[in-house]
Amino acid sequence: MRKVKRKMIANSWDFGEHERWFSDMAKEGWHLRKVGWSFAHFEQGEPKDTQYRIDTSSNKKMSAADKEMFQEAGWHHITKLGEFNVFSSPTELQAPELHTDPVEQAYTLKDLAKRLQRSTIQTIILCILGVAIAFAFWFFDNTPTLTFIRGDFQLVVLLLTLAFSLFTVLQSNLSIRRLRKGLQEGKAINHNAPWRKKRRIPLALSSVLITLLSANLVALSIQIMLRDTETLPVEGNDLPIVRLSDIEQNPNLVREEHFMNNELDMLNRYSYNWSPIAPLQYESDESGIIPGQLWRDLSGTYSPSLRTEVYRLNFPRLSEKLLADLVRRNIYEGDVMELESAVFDSLFIQEQEGSKKVFVAKGKGVMYVAYYGYADTATILSMIEDKIALIEN
Repeated sequence: MRKVKRKMIANSWDFGEHERWFSDMAKEGWHLRKVGWSFAHFEQGEPKDTQYRIDTSSNKKMSAADKEMFQEAGWHHITKLGEFNVFSSPTELQAPELHTDPVEQAYTLKDLAKRLQRSTIQTIILCILGVAIAFAFWFFDNTPTLTFIRGDFQLVVLLLTLAFSLFTVLQSNLSIRRLRKGLQEGKAINHNAPWRKKRRIPLALSSVLITLLSANLVALSIQIMLRDTETLPVEGNDLPIVRLSDIEQNPNLVREEHFMNNELDMLNRYSYNWSPIAPLQYESDESGIIPGQLWRDLSGTYSPSLRTEVYRLNFPRLSEKLLADLVRRNIYEGDVMELESAVFDSLFIQEQEGSKKVFVAKGKGVMYVAYYGYADTATILSMIEDKIALIEN
């Protein structure tokens, strides 16, 4: 026997709409067997004219006496979900209504309405917390573009989920208030209320949300699969990152190493990352020593180091904002100069005694290089020009 499940009308308190929907399905030969918060389950059979009624029980369990009383009146209990109970009866039987006094029925919904109000307040608090966490995460160091480009965009989906939850509980709150008000005014529930329009909007919203969640899950899976950190090879320079030996150009330069578990050299490593916005991202750190050479202040053996960050963007229009975020994140004190360049689209430099920080953008490529040593700026820019040529298109 064939079975199907269909997305529920989002608002559980639309009793009339649900009752009419179940009846329309029965006319087509699909008879209700079970309901869940998201889906209703139907079983195929002979098309029948069946009327449905939804009743509530404040303690989530309807008494056997009430069920027996409804059964004797011609209403067969089909299924329940929480406090919702669904009954059916052949239309030709003309079974009497479960409730004949709307005001009394409104009273039975009083406790449920209060519980829904508490649930709404809890959801609002949860949404406020979610927004606060997202705001702190994105704007704590004032680098939202960098955070987004690195692929830390899962919070966007979290916020969308919270917003959808808030929309749902607010809609439910509004519906039960409207339902109780109508009943208190003596208006019986319209058991033949049109349902198609009310189901369309939540269906569209949930479809968008499911699509976003699925896309996020796929992106996260790809990111986890591709993300990697390895020790930089001593030689070979086919990666789009600047190497310390190219800048120092000193044959006496040797590595300063610090291995973790004999596998990863934390002072000479590179990491690869991926995101839909920037499918190529590298970060590298490199440290060296030139034996016999001292820092100018005689503080010890000359030990230059280098950090490089590289981003190849799918959307070059983001390069300026990314560059600005990199400057904000990496310039702690002192001034940074923006220079005109015939090579790069944008060029920012901070030069201090023994250190240089360079930020460049060209085409799809964005690079940040922090160098601690005595090489001149022209040499660093020359190396960056060579490397950014690998990713600018």
